[in-house]
Formats: sequence, C-alpha cells, structure tokens
Amino acid sequence: MSPQRYLKVVPMLLAAVLALLSVMPALAHGAGSTQEGWLTVIHWTPRPGSQTIAQNAYFLNFDDGHRLQLDIAPELLAAAGGMQALRGTRVQVTLSEADARAELGSGSRVRVQALQPALIPLNTPRGAMESRLSGSQAWVTLMCAFPGTPVGADTDTLAYFQQMYSAEYPGMDHYWREQSFNNVNLLGSEAYGWFTLPNPQSFYYAAPGSGQDPFILETLFDDCVAAADASVDFNPFVGINMMFNGELDCCAWGGSLFATLDGANKLWRATWNPPWSWRDITVVSHEVGHGFGLPHANNYDGDANPYDNPWDVMSDTYSFCGLLIDPAYGCLGQHTSSYHKDILGWFDNAQRLVISGADVNGVTLEHVALQNATSTQIIIVPIEGSNRYYTVEARQTTASGYDAKLPGKAVIIHEVDESRVEPAWLVGGTNDALSESVTTGLDGAWLVGETFAGSGVNITVDSETANGFVVSVDVPNVLFSNTSMEADIDLNKIPDGWSGSNLTSDSRKCNKVGKPTVSHTGECAFVFKGGVGEASKLKQDANLSAVTLAAGNTVTLDALVSATSVGAAYKVTIKVKYTDINLPKDKMTVEGTTNGGYQLFTATVTLDNAAVSKISAQISHTSLSGKVNVDDATLTVSN
Repeated sequence: MSPQRYLKVVPMLLAAVLALLSVMPALAHGAGSTQEGWLTVIHWTPRPGSQTIAQNAYFLNFDDGHRLQLDIAPELLAAAGGMQALRGTRVQVTLSEADARAELGSGSRVRVQALQPALIPLNTPRGAMESRLSGSQAWVTLMCAFPGTPVGADTDTLAYFQQMYSAEYPGMDHYWREQSFNNVNLLGSEAYGWFTLPNPQSFYYAAPGSGQDPFILETLFDDCVAAADASVDFNPFVGINMMFNGELDCCAWGGSLFATLDGANKLWRATWNPPWSWRDITVVSHEVGHGFGLPHANNYDGDANPYDNPWDVMSDTYSFCGLLIDPAYGCLGQHTSSYHKDILGWFDNAQRLVISGADVNGVTLEHVALQNATSTQIIIVPIEGSNRYYTVEARQTTASGYDAKLPGKAVIIHEVDESRVEPAWLVGGTNDALSESVTTGLDGAWLVGETFAGSGVNITVDSETANGFVVSVDVPNVLFSNTSMEADIDLNKIPDGWSGSNLTSDSRKCNKVGKPTVSHTGECAFVFKGGVGEASKLKQDANLSAVTLAAGNTVTLDALVSATSVGAAYKVTIKVKYTDINLPKDKMTVEGTTNGGYQLFTATVTLDNAAVSKISAQISHTSLSGKVNVDDATLTVSN
C-alpha cells in the first residue's frame, strides 16, 4: 500500500470505529471483576396510593465520567458499614466476570458480589465524603419538557418554580432554614426553562407511571442538563431540581450523581419530579432531603414500606396533608426526625444529650421544631453490646409552621441501626398513622405516664411542658461478654464466653468475599445448621459479680436472628435461679420461625428476689434443614 493511500484509509477506519462505538451499548466499564469508583444513591418516592414498595438506585461513578448501576443486596451494604456510611464515598465492588464484560444499555444493572470501602485519592470531587451540612446550598431548577403531550401532562410558569425557593413561608429557603435551625439556606437558588428534551416520553418509558420500566435516571439527568446547558452556568449551584411535564417511571426521585458540568467535577445533589411532585411540594422537600444525604425513615410494622411514619418528612409525606395545604404549592412537608437533624450536624452541644452508662432523671426535652431552644432536643441512648442506639425527641403540633402537620404532641423514639437501608425506625405501633390525635398505649406516641422498654432501656415520660416534655432514662447493666460473636481466641469455633451443647456442624462463621454475609454487626455470627434430630444450644451465664440486683429488676435478653430457610425453628430463653431453693426458677422463652433476615427477639424476666445465684441465656435450634444465624445477643438488667 502506498503511503498516500495508507494516510487516506487510516482516518476512514478510525472514523468508522468511532461511529460504531457511539451506537454500541456501554460495557460494564473495563475488563475484570473488580471496579472502583464513587458510590451514590438515589431513592424513589411512589405516587400516593400506588402501593409501590420502595427501592433505591445505586450507581458506581467512575473517574472518567461513566456510571454503572449496581444491584446491591442489603446484607452486603450492612456488612460494609451500611448505605448511610458508604454514600458519596469511594468503594470497590466485585462483579461476576459475565457482568463485568456485559453489554449494558441505560437502565441496566449489574449484581455486586462483594463491596468494601476503597482508599480515598488525594484529589476528590467536590461534595464527596461530606456528611454534615451548613451554609448556603443553592439549587437550580431545570424545567424539562417531553415533546408532544406526555402521559400525566402538566406545566406551570417560570415564576411558579422561582417562587418555590422563596425565603418567605412556605418557600423552600424558608423551610430548610427552619428545619436546620438556620444552619442551612437556599440563597442563590434559581429556576430556568422550559427546555425541550431530545426524545419523547415514550423513548424513556414504555408505560409511564406504571412502575414497570427500568430506572434510567442518569439518561434523564444527562438529557435535561444538556438541554439547559446553553442557558445555565452550573458553577454556583450544589443541586439540580429537575421538574418534568409528565409522568416518569412510577415515582419522584432524590439523591446524588457525580458529573462534570461547566468544568466543575462534583457530587451533584439531584431530584427528578413529575407534576404530582411539584404540585405538592411536600414531595419536593422529601426529595431535596435525599439530595442532602438523608435516607428514608421507617417503623416496626413489618410491611417493608418506609412511607408510613407520619412524624418525619423523610417517610410519610401525605397522611396529614389536610392539616397543611397551601393554595399555590399544595401539601407542605413537616419536620424531619432528630436523628436526621443530628447526622447533618444541626444540634448544638447544649441541645444534644448522650447517655453514658448511668441513669438520667428529669430531662427537659423541647420539641425538635422549636427555634432557639434552651434545653435538650435530642437524647441519644446507646444500646449496650451493639452498634444500635435510641433517639428520643419531643414533637408537637403548632398553630402555624410546618409541624402543624403532625398527629399530635408526644415523645417519639426511634431505634437507629446504621447498617439498615433506613437506619431510624419508629418504635411502638402505627395507630397514629391513621388518626389525627395521639392516644395512650403502644402506638409510637409516648405520653405522660408511659414507659418504653427495649433492650434493657426504660424511657419514661414524666410530665408535659409548654414546649415539650420531661423524661427520664434508665439504662441497663450489661451481663454478657462477646455479644457480637467476634472473639474466638482458642479457635474452637465457639465464640469466647459462650458454651455449646449438641453442636455438630454448628459453629461461629465470619464473612467471606464473594459469599453471602453471615453477620449483622461486625464480621462474625454463630450459625446453626439443621439436621435430623437437631437439638443444639448456645449458652452463656451472666457475670453477676459487678452488679447489685433487687427484686423487681428486669432481666432482658435481646438476640438478632436470621432464619431465611423454610422450616426454621429456634428458641430464645432466659433462666433465673435463686439462692433460696424454695423459690421456683424463673424462665421465659420466645420461639421463632422462618423470617426475612435479621430480626430482634426479646425475652424478659422480672426478678422475684434480690438473692440470685445464676442467670443464664441460651439460643436453641431444632430445624431439620437450613441455617439460623445469631448475632448481637445481649443480656442486661435494669431497674
């Protein structure tokens, strides 16, 4: 081939290759099974009444600008530290070889086999690794229109969206100033549009609003931003609120993505809002909360639905809308919980009380919406022998302001487990989700004279004040060691401090890369394996040398048990033996069967006499097949 012909052919071949690459589906980024990048999370909020169960979209954001949508099992997230600890951080994921080399279109997901934190590079994008939030947080609204007449079509004026950021009630700047005790404002926020998207609604969603289409959030983000790029300088902003003129897949969305816009490579807070979201800005408030890094809240009703805790805008945004309607912006959002305000760093030390190993009586607790409070607004109660804790807060309806949208005035308690996708769960029942008044009883709203008891902790509402309540907290003495099954110095496969009987193939197991996570806390748990004639037990006797007992004390055994196999059968038992042989032994057993993963089982005994010779606790197992995992087994005594 002559040099002249060669010089003509090579550019033609190169152009052909580039054209082919531009239309090929994206690879899962690189050959091999291990990838590294920045993990971001986007949460969905279904339309009210849809009965759609919550999901999250996880993205691995590569340094070259590509993104990979991940399918991460909850137990993998928990073992790596939990979603809340990992979001916005550098992680390493292990994929199967098939997934790592697969051809992926927008909305495709790859299953993660292993997940762990990665080393942080010297140069990190702006917004990465940030958890606390303060100062000006300017957002830009992009009004992006599907061409034609989309399903669920609705529009409004630029002035409507600009005024949504008003510093006057009920504008978003006003709302977040009040939420954050003036730690955060939205000064400098702007709105632009309408911009026409490059494709009709049907290109993005085959059945808009149905919930049957794959998540293609990154495509919508890229197309909406590109449509606005000539009109918007993105540099002054931290977040992007996308307002669409028609339905999306099923939901509104909020979270974050990495992108380089106008030369700024950073973690962008982002929301995706169909018309039913921006017509009731309680939803926009909820999604902006996700953009600020807040997860959903939940409760203990077991329905896997994080949208039925009415005390938190990050959960139920709609049940009490009738109490707080604005003629222009519809239903408004209530305040978020003390846990969420605390992780964003909005409480001063004077408003924050952490219980440390001793009972505390007569704490004045002012409600969490009160500005310039002079007393405590959050009590944090660690749960001994675990990484969990309780948050205690006061809430009350107000004649005006955002917490007019509450069931009533009460003390609210959340159990926080940061390995969960929704770390804060409301303790108590859910009756108040259906009533515009709080009542006595175990309904999640704790009133004067009531005591919450859990994990050996007693939280009592002593009296009511003008701005909240007076509460007392009784914390337990811990009687167990090695509660999370981590230590096994003698390598006998039985956790130190514990003993076993009839253990055949039952043993302490620890997490391994590429295999299902066995633990709830830390790396290890005790695993029972079923079999014919199975009757195995794991037991520990309480250390009574450092505790003074009294008649009426409550002894509590808490154990987290995961039994996902059909036919699982196990028991959690406390036994108390008294020095006086004439006194009968006390015993309580709680039985369990197949469950959907780690669940808390609690057995309690009230002491009849102070003279106790022995307290023991055991977990027994009689399954014919399958595995039962036990972790975080804690024995406590409280007054």
